[in-house]
Amino acid sequence: MTSLLGEGVVGWDETDYRHYHAQLLRTDSLLQAMKPICREYVRPAQIDTLRSLLADKETHLRHIMEAMERQDEADSLLVNHLPEVARRATRVRTVRQKKSGLAGFFGGKKTVQMLPSAKELHEFSDSLTALQRKQAAEMEAYADSLRTRNRTLNRELGRLIRDLDTQAQTAFDAREQDISEAQGAPDIRSLEKEYTHALYRMRQDMGISQYPDANSTMRLTYGTVCGIEPRDAVICSWQTTTDGLLEKDDPSSYDFRLGGRQRELLQGLEEPLPVDFLTDNDITGGNSGSPVMNAKGELIGLAFDGNKESLASDASYTPGYNKCVCVDIRFVLWTLDEYAGMDRILDEIGYDR
Repeated sequence: MTSLLGEGVVGWDETDYRHYHAQLLRTDSLLQAMKPICREYVRPAQIDTLRSLLADKETHLRHIMEAMERQDEADSLLVNHLPEVARRATRVRTVRQKKSGLAGFFGGKKTVQMLPSAKELHEFSDSLTALQRKQAAEMEAYADSLRTRNRTLNRELGRLIRDLDTQAQTAFDAREQDISEAQGAPDIRSLEKEYTHALYRMRQDMGISQYPDANSTMRLTYGTVCGIEPRDAVICSWQTTTDGLLEKDDPSSYDFRLGGRQRELLQGLEEPLPVDFLTDNDITGGNSGSPVMNAKGELIGLAFDGNKESLASDASYTPGYNKCVCVDIRFVLWTLDEYAGMDRILDEIGYDR
């Protein structure tokens, strides 16, 4: 989770940074505590590498925030000083000059109006352009460095999780084997496998529809966009909007606290924007991020969660209660464009703004 928190740094304020720093300190303490007790599962050197990567990423995030602040200063310079420079540069000035010829020799003078000069304005514009280009180049360099650091961090995290999972599973299997040998009975995993095969054959003989055995292959399922009535007098709509985000905004709760800039953008919408929607697709752990398409094959959202009534769906699907929670692709694109400013990603996917 810590590795993903910094993705929206362009919209951070000091409160967001302090939260990230606190989260990083907790993560670092956890990793340190793991070293002496998890040697069986993961190498201490891996944990040290993760701690170093996370600390390095925090430094990058701080640099990006500072670069954004300098960009704001440059914008402020333009707003506050350009009108005055423009006024001075376009002002017609009246001056007294010495006359030419004999009249000038005897001290004669004349009043002359000087035409406006845009030199000062041009010089200011050139300096501001150079400053903006410098800031943009600096931001681009930091962003590229952060993306590289993120990829490295995510690889290390993935390796750590795989090692932990493999070692834990091996330890669990060994313990189950020891118990089975002590009891003189088959282990529970063998029984579960046998039971699953028998259940599959029974349903097949009875003509009951069931999922094919397609592990490690791509699957396509279908469903309907619909709401849910989980209990009497409780009705949940099939869709949520940005109005709900603003209604739930709670500055005292991180889970429901909107960033200052994010709140301003949401409040500035002319009309509510769709955020999430429900379908009756049957999903399970590992399906998060799966594309959701309409009947025309158009991407309309991404599956990312299920309702609490669907917790038992790994064993049994319950029609009318099992719901897949999807984020609306329009909200995803709006966030990438208006909030995160991910222009290159949007250009890559051909998003027409």
